[in-house]
Amino acid sequence: MTSTDTTPTAPTSDLDLGDLLNSANGYEEIAVEQRFGADPYALLGTNVIKCMRAGVFIVHRRRGAKDADAYKAAMELTSEALNAFFPDDEDEPMPEEPVTEAGKDDSESA
Repeated sequence: MTSTDTTPTAPTSDLDLGDLLNSANGYEEIAVEQRFGADPYALLGTNVIKCMRAGVFIVHRRRGAKDADAYKAAMELTSEALNAFFPDDEDEPMPEEPVTEAGKDDSESA
């Protein structure tokens, strides 16, 4: 193989950041507060990058990682990998480029 890219592929979330935060339980909120110094909702309003890292932390915890390992995984992600970790939010379709069935209903017919 001649590939020179040695960057490991990071696991990604099935949920966008907003949906992930909405699905967080109290134990996850407490764990985020302990590791990141604030609850995830406060981080969303004050430090989006730290909130994204908290989201990565939650995902790794849900996949069975211990808190220390989940925190390490979140903090070791590069900015590029962090941005790629969460899927794009498709809740607001653009009528000219519909993504969801709801968006297709709003588009003009040809």
